[in-house]
Amino acid sequence: LNSMMNGGGMSGGMMSLMQQMQQLSQQQMQLNQMTQMLNQGKLSQEQMGQLQRLSQEQEVIRKSLQQLNNESKQSGQSKKMPANLDKILHDMQEVITDMQTQKLGDDLIQKQERILSKLLDAQKSINDRDYEKERESFSGKNFTRDSPPELLLNSEEAKDKLRDELLKAIREGYLKDYEDLIRKYYDALQKEKIN
Repeated sequence: LNSMMNGGGMSGGMMSLMQQMQQLSQQQMQLNQMTQMLNQGKLSQEQMGQLQRLSQEQEVIRKSLQQLNNESKQSGQSKKMPANLDKILHDMQEVITDMQTQKLGDDLIQKQERILSKLLDAQKSINDRDYEKERESFSGKNFTRDSPPELLLNSEEAKDKLRDELLKAIREGYLKDYEDLIRKYYDALQKEKIN
């Protein structure tokens, strides 16, 4: 937390967006835990001082996120950033105001939990976009395909072979509709054979 208060040691050029977002999520998680520890009823004078320090730490996280957002826009990586960052920044500002006016309660804790949840979603979103494959298109090519030979059913041997193939297909198990079609085709062949 001391390093957070002293600027966090985050430089955009040194860490990827993913790493920076991960660090912000961890800082928010620690801050949430400390706020929850204070939420035990009426605040003493010492706890009020701690709440003011926590509001400053929330401000550090908010400024770091704002800086990360600005840097991503300047470096052309803004498309990797989630669209709801402005909403997260707004929610953080609300939490800071609540802390400064000592509105510590379940409502504040829930706001902080939502911020953490959104930061984790943003982290996942950046991760997904880092691994997103770009679509490639290729122009069409002409292929020459040889058609199978004509099906000749004028010899007994060819008809027997076809009947064996149809029976084999039925034994392999098809859906009822396909089985019925195969049987009808087989029956039609039998009638043709009789005629």
